[in-house]
Amino acid sequence: MTVQNHFVHLFTSLNIEEIHQGLEIAKTNPDETTKEYTDGYIHLINAFHKDSEHFFSKKVSSIEELKIDDIAYLNGEVIKVDNREIQSIPSAIGLLKNLKELHIFANSLTSIPNEIGKLEKLEKLVLEGNLLTGLPEEIGNLKNLRHLNLNCNRIESLPSTITNLKLEALHIIENSGLSLGIVERIAQIKTLKDVWLDAEDFDFDIQDSIRDEFYFCDNIKFG
Repeated sequence: MTVQNHFVHLFTSLNIEEIHQGLEIAKTNPDETTKEYTDGYIHLINAFHKDSEHFFSKKVSSIEELKIDDIAYLNGEVIKVDNREIQSIPSAIGLLKNLKELHIFANSLTSIPNEIGKLEKLEKLVLEGNLLTGLPEEIGNLKNLRHLNLNCNRIESLPSTITNLKLEALHIIENSGLSLGIVERIAQIKTLKDVWLDAEDFDFDIQDSIRDEFYFCDNIKFG
């Protein structure tokens, strides 16, 4: 194992003692790799910051201010940063190799970084209540993603790569004028078992047609 790989193993660990060791390496032997991770985590902490919350309660300006607890939270399997008026997600999100669930509910996101596609373990992605009009092509790289929530956004299109996913649940109600083309693309994901669509976008005849198209789906809901 190279020195750089050893640092990454420690710094992204779920073990507090290993994280501490990784942070000490970054402080005493700074190089391109340690800077990528420490700067990336600083950007994430500051983006997810909120005064009233335990985690990310203070903004960080340097490696000396990095807190082990904040690093450990980012290294965990579940991250929830709801109602924080977040407008963007740093590209450093792609560094979080352990992440299985990401909840960014009720914020002000207008886009998702391409680096989301690096989260190979991600199983659940909740982006409800933002200002998103679409998703990056790299979303199709999330081979373990099973649940995607896009409710209450402004979705105008979805990339063709979304059909690479093995989703079981896709919720996409209360968007602004969801097109039939988007629904037809979603219908190519044959692993789906639970789909929520917006009833206001389609009359009853089209809803019946959509149900036929999703013949493989256990539950299709028009909300």
